[in-house]
Order: sequence, then structure tokens, then C-alpha cells
Amino acid sequence: MAYSILQSPADTSGVKFVGALDDIIYVVNDTTNTSELKYKYICTVTIGGIERAKLKSSPNGVNAGIFNVAAIIRDYLDPALTDGGDSIHKVMTEANTTMYKAVTLAFGYEYAASVDEQPTEYLNQASSTLYALRATFVPNYRSFDDKVVSDYVPSTTAKFLTSLPNEQYVTEDDWGVVAMITDFSITQRAMYMRVRYYNGSTLLSDSMLPFNQEWLGTSKFGYFGAYPENLEAQVADADAKPSANAGWTYYTVEAKLSNLTSSTSMSQVYTFYNLQECKYDVYRLAWLNEYGGWDYLNFPKASERSVDVKREMYLKDSSNWMTAGTASNYARQPWNLGEVAYGVESRDTLTLNSMFLDEAYNDTFKSLMQSREVYLQQDNWLPVQVRSSQFVYKTGLNGQMVQFSISIQLRKNVVQ
Repeated sequence: MAYSILQSPADTSGVKFVGALDDIIYVVNDTTNTSELKYKYICTVTIGGIERAKLKSSPNGVNAGIFNVAAIIRDYLDPALTDGGDSIHKVMTEANTTMYKAVTLAFGYEYAASVDEQPTEYLNQASSTLYALRATFVPNYRSFDDKVVSDYVPSTTAKFLTSLPNEQYVTEDDWGVVAMITDFSITQRAMYMRVRYYNGSTLLSDSMLPFNQEWLGTSKFGYFGAYPENLEAQVADADAKPSANAGWTYYTVEAKLSNLTSSTSMSQVYTFYNLQECKYDVYRLAWLNEYGGWDYLNFPKASERSVDVKREMYLKDSSNWMTAGTASNYARQPWNLGEVAYGVESRDTLTLNSMFLDEAYNDTFKSLMQSREVYLQQDNWLPVQVRSSQFVYKTGLNGQMVQFSISIQLRKNVVQ
């Protein structure tokens, strides 16, 4: 008997990373038994060591079996949401075991000896192991977007799991994390993060902060606190705190294979510029991006704030109907309003304006617009709804920068 996997998600060196928000297609083929009675292909799906589903499929026109297991896998992958708190944004290093799972697919078949008998299962004829993130790496239109999962596997050109460009703008009050695939092979692991502070072209400090030692071997996906408040709170290296680098104008972050500054880089270099003092209040949004990580953006320009009010009304008798009688005559009371509000709800709406940014931020704003989880940083992280429903890609003329605007509404009602 020949039973084989004809098609599976693209992989490198036999290890598969896939986005569970994409199709995850397997095509299998049995060249011996498909003519048997009641024949069906079988795929068992094991997630995190627990069998979660057994799928069955009839052969297609060329006797192959086709399974799309994405919907099953993503039901067992949950984003690390804030739930109104700070926990995920204030970590220094942390593995994520809810957004990422190891998945084993075992393929087989079944058929019956006669029309009156139940089919007998023949399992484990072929198998495949993959690593799934609650993310999308396969764009619908490759001519517009050529990102693929191999771009994020640790290497000298690897990207963090972010929609942000390599240059960002931060304030010293910012919390936040970057997400990364941390472990691919013994020579492709993000073990340390190199953090360098500069004042202009002058290097102020150069630190190597431990990254994924705590979860090495148990998770391939993790967060690093790359923003100023996270670095200020860490205790691994006092030189890596912003307060220890007076006058810093920017710092850089990159993943490294070991604690030696000369070791192989496991990511591109990301630069965080100091936004310094702003004329207006700075609003900061965080959102769950399409790669399973968190992204952040400051809006330091003039903003507009409005309140949307909704009233539930009823008509009230404006007479003295209840008291008219022997003591008083029936009469209309003009001071007693006929229409009364019994429920008032209000929501704050903010129109935020970014600083002037490079065109590379077009993809960032697209990511923000389509995210299902968006938060506003104030004393805590408040859930908001993006009210803007259309985004037009902007192009700067002759190398000029562009400004973006977005309208958000607080999800929590003020009720009276």
C-alpha cells in the first residue's frame, strides 16, 4: 500500500510555521484502497498533546483526500488580551502558550468489508507536525503584499511580528512589547536582545538582555519589553535603563544568538526615537496585529474630543390627575414637562492625529483599522472601537512625510 502526503504548508528544513488565520491545506493520497466500500480519508488533529478532532473526507475526482484544518486549530489559539489591565504590556520577557501551539496531524483511512458493516479505521498511515500562530502570513494579493512566514524566522534579516516599520517614535512613559518567533533551530534562536542608546551619533551604552532562556524548548513564540518603561523597570542591566542614559535621542533593539555583542544577529535592527516634550496631550493606542503580536502608536498632534449622547424618553402626564378631587380642581401644570428622559447614555469619541510619518506607516494604519482588539492607554488600558471605516493609502510628494487621522470611541458607556 502507498499512502502519502502530496501537499502540506510550505516549510523550511522540515519544520513548519503556519498562520492559523490562513488556510492550512493538506492533500493526501492512497493508491490502494480508495475503491473499497464506504471509503473515507481520516485526519486526526492533536493540539498541545491532546487529540481535538477527527475529520473524514471522501475521495475527490482523482481519489485524493483534502483537509483544511485551520478553523479547528485557531479555536484553540487565544490572543494575550489585556482585559483592561496592564499585564501583557508591562512584561520584560514572556513566552506565550495561548497564541502558539504545536500541532500533529495523523492521516489514515476507513472502509467497510460489506455494505451492511460499519467501516474499520486504519490510522497513522502518515503524519505531519507544524507550529501554529494565531496570525496570517499568506496575503490574498501577493502583488500588493509579499510577506511570508519565513520573513519572521530568526535570522539576520528576520522581522519582529509587527506591522510597524523599523523606525518608531516613543515617549519615556510608553509601555509595550514586541513579539517574535524565538526558536527555529540550534543556530537560529533569539537568546538575547541587544539594546544600544545614542545621543545623536554618540554611543551611550551597549547592553545584552536575556530573552528566552526561561522557556527554551517549551515555546517558540515570546514577547520582549522593548519600550522605555519596560526597559526602565527591568533589573538585568542597569545600563539598559533610559534613566541611565541622560540625553538619549534614540535606542536600538535587535535579537542575538548569544550574550556576545559579536554573536550572530537573529533579527533586523529596530530604532526607537525619543519623541521628547509634546505641545499637546499624547494619546497612545495598542492593538492586536495580524501576526499575533501587539503594536503601538502615539498620536502627539492636536486631537478632537466629542460626546455622543443617546436618550430614552417617555411621555409624562403634565396634569394633576393623581391629586385632583375634593381638595383641588383638575388642571394642567405647565411646569411639569410632558417628555422626560429615563435613560441617558454617553460615549466619548476621539479623533486622533499622528505626527508626520513616513509612507511605510500605511501598512501600520491598515493593521490598526482592521484589528479586532484596540486599546487606549490612560491610567489603564481602555478598550475602544475604531469608528473610521475607510483607509486611503497616503503618498508624500517629493519625499515629504504624511499625517494620519483615526476616529475611536470608548466602548464603556456613561449611564445616568
